[in-house]
Amino acid sequence: MWLKGEARFVGAAILLLVSFSMRTRGDCSDTDVSNATSLTRQHVMARYDFVFTGKVIRAAPYSSETLFEVDRVWKGALHRHASFLIAAVATQWAQAGHTYLMLLRQCRNCVGKQVIYEVDCSGGMDVENEDALNLLKQLGRAKPPLTSR
Repeated sequence: MWLKGEARFVGAAILLLVSFSMRTRGDCSDTDVSNATSLTRQHVMARYDFVFTGKVIRAAPYSSETLFEVDRVWKGALHRHASFLIAAVATQWAQAGHTYLMLLRQCRNCVGKQVIYEVDCSGGMDVENEDALNLLKQLGRAKPPLTSR
């Protein structure tokens, strides 16, 4: 027979486990972009809110904003310098000075006052990576970032 205190402890432990698993769901999605040759332009444009290439200027762990110098844009209205609040686990791949193909979508399970974006588990794809180069071919012609007034 369980005592009331033990039942509360078990209940609290289950609640923490459930809330932790919900939070980590926002950190990393199930889509595998490592096989970029299977992705089509239509799939990428439908699934992501922002598609661009950019060099990481500043990246901090723990869901801090990541600042990019945007080079090319396929989807989204972005200026030359754009910053995004990216879920914590996803920012571990970001290295300042590296240029990536970014596929970002708004995290639907993340909680906060600012919009948080998620990337696929592989993070951004280095533009020199073969998979990224294949996907860039699929995406076709890009537009430059918006100019500031």
